[in-house]
Amino acid sequence: MKRCHKGILGVRKDPKNQILFSFSAREGEEWPSDDSDSDFLPSDEEDINLTRKRKKKSKGDNKQRSENPAVSADTMKKGVLCASLPEEIWNYIFQIVIKDSGPLPFLCRASKVCKMWHDLASRPLLWKKVDLSFGWIRAKQNTLKWLVKERLSQCTDLNLTSWTITNDQLKMVLRNCVELKGVNLTHCKKLSQDGFMALVDSCPNLEKLDVSFTSINVNAIKDIVTKHGPQLRELHIGGNYYLNFPALANNIFENCPCLEVLDVSNCRFSGDYVSIDVHKFQTGCTKLRVLRLGNSKFRLKKTNECLPGFEELTELSLGCLDSTKSGGINTAFVHDILVKSSKLKLLDLGGCW
Repeated sequence: MKRCHKGILGVRKDPKNQILFSFSAREGEEWPSDDSDSDFLPSDEEDINLTRKRKKKSKGDNKQRSENPAVSADTMKKGVLCASLPEEIWNYIFQIVIKDSGPLPFLCRASKVCKMWHDLASRPLLWKKVDLSFGWIRAKQNTLKWLVKERLSQCTDLNLTSWTITNDQLKMVLRNCVELKGVNLTHCKKLSQDGFMALVDSCPNLEKLDVSFTSINVNAIKDIVTKHGPQLRELHIGGNYYLNFPALANNIFENCPCLEVLDVSNCRFSGDYVSIDVHKFQTGCTKLRVLRLGNSKFRLKKTNECLPGFEELTELSLGCLDSTKSGGINTAFVHDILVKSSKLKLLDLGGCW
């Protein structure tokens, strides 16, 4: 049978431009495998052939380089693709890529492409918001020390969730990352009150703090709120055990006029229930958008005053896993919180009654 020399779209086949897919794939027509792909595992025979091809290719590259003296050595180091655009353009592209997903793991992978990309990926300006909680980088002391000195000098938002970070390591981070505005220390179990107190003196621009599921106590939070309260926008203190929480609540209401997110869910208290002065709460935190009190035993103090409400509130979470422990949540509680919250989008009352 005479072999057809046309492809699936009726276009004549060109051996120099092989097609990616064909219904009648024959030997030599399919798209070649990429040996740089992590899923490509060549056999011994294929490995030998690849080695021979690389040698031939390197000889051809040397010959082409000698025939074309216009190609500089610096260009060959950077790579043809990288050198085809100026660094400013690549820097802008990098900024777009990391805008939503963050610098990891993209910058680590991009730094291995060529010298230009390595230099670009090493710029601290691109390491503004860093999330180390996904395991892209191993949680080791030397690794954190290197990152802080080489990459995070201009970092403004750092997530260290579940890192086994010590007091000295946290102090080292705060001492070198002077522009930090957001710190996430969720599940950092090795930190003691001495480490948390470093947030008071060594983090002057603090706006967002997450110390959920740690060993922080009421006094440390009170000191942080007293020092940084006027600029605090987010405060996550859920999952902890607190003594004398009403004093801490009053401290937050008095010192955090710009607070937008407050998470006090999954907390345990010294008493059965914690009473909150709702009028003082709504008067002191007028910009509150998100309030999470789920799985925590709260009650509102009764008042005859006209409640100002949370006019900016968009999310309220009061859900409880065990309905027998939600005695403080009732229709009057919900009404007093949402009295003027016309912008509400999410309401969680699961298990409340």
